[in-house]
Amino acid sequence: MIILDCHSHNLDSRNAIISVEAQRFEPILGHIYAVGVHPWHADEMCSYERLLVVASHKQVVALGEAGLDRLCKVDFQLQLEIFRRQVELSERIGKPMIIHCVHALDVLLMVRKQLRVQQPWVWHGFRGGVKQLRQLINCGIFPSFGEHFSAESVRELPLEKLLIETDCSSLSIQEIAEKVAAVRNIEPQLFAEVVADNIKNLFRL
Repeated sequence: MIILDCHSHNLDSRNAIISVEAQRFEPILGHIYAVGVHPWHADEMCSYERLLVVASHKQVVALGEAGLDRLCKVDFQLQLEIFRRQVELSERIGKPMIIHCVHALDVLLMVRKQLRVQQPWVWHGFRGGVKQLRQLINCGIFPSFGEHFSAESVRELPLEKLLIETDCSSLSIQEIAEKVAAVRNIEPQLFAEVVADNIKNLFRL
């Protein structure tokens, strides 16, 4: 299986890691998933036992998307509690995390440090500049680029760390790959092979 898309909400995609809420996880044969509790839905948290069961499923390769969002209506302290539980679970079962973070980088990095995280984190839909990019890389967090991105950040990131995604975009992963490859001045086929290898290595596919 060749995976180019490290984060998608398209339930029919076969070349993607499909992100679904843990309480709605109904795996389809031939697909792979990330499951978790999004900060927008932290107040709908399923039981920890349910989360453990779905996260341990053989078709699940990551936890997420999970994280912190200071702009959403859900109580931030509740978001933080649910996020910490998922980080601890990620470490327990040895699977990476797909991260959603809005105006909460300081707290996110604090949690990562406090819990002495060993598993890789992927910051989905990264749009930040080079300064923030370097901060994430230095902390062991991999940025993933979607339809909208900073060209400077794309050029700055080492090729062996580069990830792409569709998230909820109307563009296909091939179209996004072509956009990012053009910024790096790399032939699209070679770029796709590099990204596929990066995803394979990071998610242990």
